[in-house]
Amino acid sequence: MQPLISKIDPVLLQKAYRDLRIGIIYGRDLLSDGMFKGNVVKAHQIANKLVSQYPSHGYAIFRHDLKGIGLVVEDLERSLDAPKLNEWYNKINGEVKFIDDIHA
Repeated sequence: MQPLISKIDPVLLQKAYRDLRIGIIYGRDLLSDGMFKGNVVKAHQIANKLVSQYPSHGYAIFRHDLKGIGLVVEDLERSLDAPKLNEWYNKINGEVKFIDDIHA
């Protein structure tokens, strides 16, 4: 294990740890201000699951997974706003550039 452990940069490891905590805090704040208004404990539990169970923003999370961790999920296809959202998406599709995940 020593050769492997010696290659880990403690500064980068600490930065990664802080970044994950920041993600949990942002998620908790967004959820407790919105979907779980005032329920900071539930918001924190869900934010922690999202940060710890899914590897990156590029990882698809399906509806059944979101429902399974406690998020309220609606079928976008059934929304009255779906045509307008689809129109907006089609306008920006191709204009949005994604940066490769640094861990890929």
